Amino acid sequence: MSGEDLHTNTGVVGVTVGTEEKDYASSNIHSVTSKEQLPSLTAGSTQDIPVTITYTDGSSEDTTVKLKVTKAAPTAPTVEQWQNGNLKVTPDTTNGGDRIEIPLTEGGPVVVKKGDNGTWTVEGNHPDVKVTGGSIEVPADKVGDSVTVTAKVGEGDLENSTNSAAYSKQAHTVRKTDIIKKPTDTLSGEDLHTNTGVVGVTVGTEEKDYASSRHSLRDFKRTITKLNCRKHPRYSSYDYLH
Repeated sequence: MSGEDLHTNTGVVGVTVGTEEKDYASSNIHSVTSKEQLPSLTAGSTQDIPVTITYTDGSSEDTTVKLKVTKAAPTAPTVEQWQNGNLKVTPDTTNGGDRIEIPLTEGGPVVVKKGDNGTWTVEGNHPDVKVTGGSIEVPADKVGDSVTVTAKVGEGDLENSTNSAAYSKQAHTVRKTDIIKKPTDTLSGEDLHTNTGVVGVTVGTEEKDYASSRHSLRDFKRTITKLNCRKHPRYSSYDYLH
């Protein structure tokens, strides 16, 4: 901080005489000087600096100017996608700010705030937005094709922020093959993936087989009691219900 910060564009920027507002250059001000040693800059602080204004006719007056020091700009979050295609936002662990703003296609941005204990929490009514292991998950259908995420710290005049680079969302499609069984067959978890069931994913334009997709299907979501045979109305093959 220097004496130049005390006047012209910040600090004393002019005077009002009667109803006439005059900028610094038109105010007949000769100088603005600090009455004390200029303070050091402390991040996130606000303080008043006593100054003396001296006019060209030799008269003077004392006043104060306010010094506001923002916190250091946060590091931009990392933006990518989860393996399920949803948007993945990871705040920096050392200088990630105190809130993350993620634009949605509807309803304005979702805000995720960092608590005093370091835990990130989703603000407002966004039940589909989750925080897992320090990363934020936003459903793919809630964000646009290009997403810029903002890390912020401080409030009001003391706010500081950093934007991520724009992230282009990649399309995500699960590729599936029908499971064909006879009524006397057994249906197991292995039938749900690899060669039948889920056989891979398409990410953007790249088709990945199951082994390259890093999926892990461990068990059924429903208990299968038996296989009921039903003939397809148009074809000679059968599908099976549970």
